[in-house]
Amino acid sequence: MAQAKTFTTAELDRVLRSVSTKKYAQRDRALILTGFWSGMRVGEIAALKMSDVVNEDVSIKNEIRLSGAQTKGRHPRTAFIPAKLQAELQSNLTTRFARLPRLPFFHSANRLGF
Repeated sequence: MAQAKTFTTAELDRVLRSVSTKKYAQRDRALILTGFWSGMRVGEIAALKMSDVVNEDVSIKNEIRLSGAQTKGRHPRTAFIPAKLQAELQSNLTTRFARLPRLPFFHSANRLGF
C-alpha cells in the first residue's frame, strides 16, 4: 500500500482558514493540528479521553500514552506533544465545561465522542 501524502504548510494553512469559519472552529483546528503535529491517526485522536490528554492540574500532558485498544496495530505507543500543540489543546479545553477523566477529549456536535 502506498504511503499517504502529507499536507504542505500551504495546504495546512488553507484547511485551517476553512475551518476557522465553522461552528466548532476551535475543536476542528485542534483535531487537525493534533494529527499533523503529533502523528496520531484519526482513530487514535477520536479515542482520546480527558485522562489521556489532561494532567490533574488541568495542564496538557507532554506525551500521550495510547493503549493497544486505541491504536491501529493494537500495540501501545506514545505520542509526543510539542509545546505549540499543547497550547492548541489547552485552548480547546477552555471550550469544555465538563472535564471528567472518562469523557472524550474531542466531542461531536451532540457533546459525545466520535
